[in-house]
Amino acid sequence: MVSVHRIGISLERKRKELSAHTIASFLVAQGVENVPALRANRLMSYTALRFINDRSAINYWLRMNLLDIPDHAPDKLVLTQAGLRECVEREAGTATDSLGRKKKECVTPELVREMRNAILFGEYHNPAVSFEAKDFNLG
Repeated sequence: MVSVHRIGISLERKRKELSAHTIASFLVAQGVENVPALRANRLMSYTALRFINDRSAINYWLRMNLLDIPDHAPDKLVLTQAGLRECVEREAGTATDSLGRKKKECVTPELVREMRNAILFGEYHNPAVSFEAKDFNLG
């Protein structure tokens, strides 16, 4: 069992933090420490990701075919190849939109690491922010 923390504020208006938080949730769900260790098609707990993230974040990744629900495991999510590429490019600062402009969702490895710590340890740069913890079997 792994204890994960849901941040007690909405990150919707903080685009970079939301992007880094979503990527960090994939790291936690896959049990890895950094983006280069992420893998496409590795099963991740659907319920843990839904707990950690705002519903809109997961729905966006599903709608954009960056995440998928495997037929053989309907209680799991997987990063698609496109989703893995999106994570790598966002962290590298090279993700672009359909017009070739750098995406506002580009982040730094440091911000992803901070958000991973927020999820795993309930730490955030604003100590007034609360967290809710829940245990999950991330297998």
